[in-house]
Amino acid sequence: MGFPKHKTYRSTEYMKYDRTLPCTIYACRIETVAHHSIGGGVSIKGPDLFCIPLCHDHHVELHQ
Repeated sequence: MGFPKHKTYRSTEYMKYDRTLPCTIYACRIETVAHHSIGGGVSIKGPDLFCIPLCHDHHVELHQ
């Protein structure tokens, strides 16, 4: 008998809103992507409500 799987909260509307905000780092005014700032491990995304907007360059830099 195992534990029940945890259901991660997803919100398409919030993700669309998050992408309209300026980059969290330096408030860049270019197109942003939603970055899951809290995750559950490799290939496991955290809840959508913990996303932050980042421009492409800062998103790549954060993952390196």
